[in-house]
Amino acid sequence: MKTIHDLRKQKYKVRVIHHRQYLAANEPFQKPAKVCLSQFELKNSVFKYHKLMQKGGFTELQVTAPDNKEYNVSVVCSRKDPYCRKRGVQIALGRFSKIVS
Repeated sequence: MKTIHDLRKQKYKVRVIHHRQYLAANEPFQKPAKVCLSQFELKNSVFKYHKLMQKGGFTELQVTAPDNKEYNVSVVCSRKDPYCRKRGVQIALGRFSKIVS
Protein backbone atom coordinates (compact mmCIF):
# COMPACT_ATOMS: atom_id res chain seq x y z
CA MET A 1 0.00 0.00 0.00
CA LYS A 2 1.24 3.48 -0.83
CA THR A 3 1.71 6.15 1.77
CA ILE A 4 1.10 9.88 1.50
CA HIS A 5 4.86 10.37 1.31
CA ASP A 6 5.08 7.98 -1.67
CA LEU A 7 2.29 9.82 -3.48
CA ARG A 8 3.94 13.19 -2.92
CA LYS A 9 7.24 11.82 -4.28
CA GLN A 10 5.33 10.90 -7.45
CA LYS A 11 4.18 14.54 -7.78
CA TYR A 12 0.65 13.98 -6.45
CA LYS A 13 -0.82 16.79 -4.35
CA VAL A 14 -2.34 15.22 -1.25
CA ARG A 15 -4.51 16.91 1.37
CA VAL A 16 -5.94 15.16 4.42
CA ILE A 17 -8.79 16.76 6.37
CA HIS A 18 -10.01 15.26 9.64
CA HIS A 19 -13.55 16.09 10.71
CA ARG A 20 -14.48 15.46 14.33
CA GLN A 21 -17.87 15.33 15.97
CA TYR A 22 -18.73 18.07 18.45
CA LEU A 23 -21.60 19.01 20.69
CA ALA A 24 -22.02 22.69 19.94
CA ALA A 25 -24.26 25.54 21.10
CA ASN A 26 -24.47 29.32 20.92
CA GLU A 27 -25.48 29.84 24.55
CA PRO A 28 -24.05 28.14 27.67
CA PHE A 29 -27.25 26.37 28.73
CA GLN A 30 -28.75 25.82 25.31
CA LYS A 31 -29.34 22.21 24.22
CA PRO A 32 -26.28 21.36 22.09
CA ALA A 33 -26.48 20.06 18.53
CA LYS A 34 -24.24 17.32 17.13
CA VAL A 35 -22.09 18.72 14.36
CA CYS A 36 -19.17 17.25 12.41
CA LEU A 37 -16.50 19.87 11.69
CA SER A 38 -12.83 20.14 10.84
CA GLN A 39 -10.58 22.28 13.08
CA PHE A 40 -10.66 25.10 10.49
CA GLU A 41 -14.46 24.99 10.23
CA LEU A 42 -14.78 25.01 14.02
CA LYS A 43 -12.69 28.18 14.33
CA ASN A 44 -14.87 29.94 11.75
CA SER A 45 -18.22 28.57 12.99
CA VAL A 46 -20.96 30.49 14.75
CA PHE A 47 -20.82 28.19 17.79
CA LYS A 48 -19.37 29.83 20.89
CA TYR A 49 -19.46 26.71 23.05
CA HIS A 50 -18.36 23.26 21.94
CA LYS A 51 -17.27 19.94 23.39
CA LEU A 52 -15.27 17.37 21.44
CA MET A 53 -16.90 13.93 21.31
CA GLN A 54 -14.61 10.91 21.60
CA LYS A 55 -16.41 8.83 18.98
CA GLY A 56 -17.51 9.47 15.42
CA GLY A 57 -16.15 11.70 12.68
CA PHE A 58 -14.68 11.22 9.23
CA THR A 59 -11.46 11.62 7.28
CA GLU A 60 -11.36 13.18 3.83
CA LEU A 61 -8.51 12.59 1.37
CA GLN A 62 -8.17 15.01 -1.55
CA VAL A 63 -5.64 13.98 -4.20
CA THR A 64 -4.67 15.83 -7.38
CA ALA A 65 -2.74 13.69 -9.88
CA PRO A 66 0.15 15.12 -11.93
CA ASP A 67 -2.24 15.30 -14.93
CA ASN A 68 -4.60 17.53 -12.81
CA LYS A 69 -7.21 14.81 -12.34
CA GLU A 70 -8.81 15.15 -8.90
CA TYR A 71 -9.91 12.40 -6.53
CA ASN A 72 -11.87 12.75 -3.27
CA VAL A 73 -12.16 9.87 -0.81
CA SER A 74 -14.10 9.99 2.47
CA VAL A 75 -13.96 7.48 5.31
CA VAL A 76 -16.65 7.62 8.00
CA CYS A 77 -15.77 6.43 11.49
CA SER A 78 -18.34 4.34 13.31
CA ARG A 79 -20.16 6.13 16.11
CA LYS A 80 -19.25 3.20 18.37
CA ASP A 81 -15.49 3.30 17.70
CA PRO A 82 -13.07 5.87 19.04
CA TYR A 83 -11.82 8.24 16.34
CA CYS A 84 -8.34 7.36 14.98
CA ARG A 85 -6.62 9.61 12.43
CA LYS A 86 -4.04 7.01 11.37
CA ARG A 87 -6.63 4.34 10.70
CA GLY A 88 -8.79 6.80 8.74
CA VAL A 89 -5.84 7.74 6.52
CA GLN A 90 -4.94 4.06 5.96
CA ILE A 91 -8.47 3.19 4.86
CA ALA A 92 -8.69 6.30 2.63
CA LEU A 93 -5.38 5.44 0.94
CA GLY A 94 -6.61 1.89 0.34
CA ARG A 95 -9.79 3.18 -1.30
CA PHE A 96 -7.79 5.66 -3.36
CA SER A 97 -5.48 2.92 -4.66
CA LYS A 98 -8.56 0.86 -5.69
CA ILE A 99 -9.97 3.85 -7.61
CA VAL A 100 -6.69 4.56 -9.42
CA SER A 101 -5.91 0.96 -10.37
